[in-house]
Amino acid sequence: MTRALIRSKREFRARVDRAAFSSLIATPVAGAFTMPASGKISFVTRVDTIEGDDIATVQGATLRELKSPGAVAGMRMTIDHIEKDATVAAVQNVDVYLDNGLGVWSKIAEGAA
Repeated sequence: MTRALIRSKREFRARVDRAAFSSLIATPVAGAFTMPASGKISFVTRVDTIEGDDIATVQGATLRELKSPGAVAGMRMTIDHIEKDATVAAVQNVDVYLDNGLGVWSKIAEGAA
């Protein structure tokens, strides 16, 4: 396959996945949510964090507890693949963003209080 064909297939998959996330993109949720399709997401902190602070929990085939490496507000922690039907729960002061496929990030959730 050529590079152009591979890129067009990736962009097509991103558009298809974006349709599955349309309700979350239109109205971001507060608290935990279930991934309607697999995707690339990132967690962005709204306040400074200390190393080891909880960022989020992802419950899919396995339980993943994400910790902060310690950074200032606005730090972005990206997870390349979260599977469909995984439950994502961010902590307070952490926003969850979805990669729309072309370098555009859309907010889909914010951490619960």
